[in-house]
Amino acid sequence: AAGLVVGNLGSRILEALLTLPYAESRAALHSVCSLPPSPLLEAARHPLASRVLEAALRTPGEGAAQAREPLQETLRSNAAKLVRSRAGCFVLGAAFDASPTAAQESLLAALAASEAELRGTTHG
Repeated sequence: AAGLVVGNLGSRILEALLTLPYAESRAALHSVCSLPPSPLLEAARHPLASRVLEAALRTPGEGAAQAREPLQETLRSNAAKLVRSRAGCFVLGAAFDASPTAAQESLLAALAASEAELRGTTHG
């Protein structure tokens, strides 16, 4: 596999599109949030693609929170992997901010389980 290829202009356009209310950005948000876990996690650690995920996690409007749930679930269940990456840390922060309290607690619990291992990392 060639890995994730992300263009600067394309990522900026998608990032800008995702700042629009959900009614206008619905198709883009659903496309981003329906990515399979492997490319999604690769995107979360990529300097440009991670910005797109951060924007997706902040998309305003009614219906956006429900559309983001698959994305947030993948991020929560892989939090210990993502926190080791600079870009992944920012994505996790956006996921935390966009989550209801119960989901925030779940994310913190996932990180607490790996705390000893994470303590020795650059971003832990």
